[in-house]
Amino acid sequence: MWEDPIIPKFHYGAHYSSAAIVLYYLVRLEPFTTQFVHLQGGKFDHAERLFHSIQKTFLSASKVTMSDVKELILEFSIFLNF
Repeated sequence: MWEDPIIPKFHYGAHYSSAAIVLYYLVRLEPFTTQFVHLQGGKFDHAERLFHSIQKTFLSASKVTMSDVKELILEFSIFLNF
């Protein structure tokens, strides 16, 4: 219902973009580490927000919180079998 003549319509108001999500998953591999640090203003983000588990990331984006809007792929669902 929100109409704005300047801001175009969008699905989610989160900061995530395709490039940011790729950097999130590949933060431990160069050159992605350097690009991730650059995206974060020259330093690493808080440790609890850095990628550490496909399983926990999948659960967060699919069941735990509606504010986690990372794109999910079916192949990640295999990590739900614990």
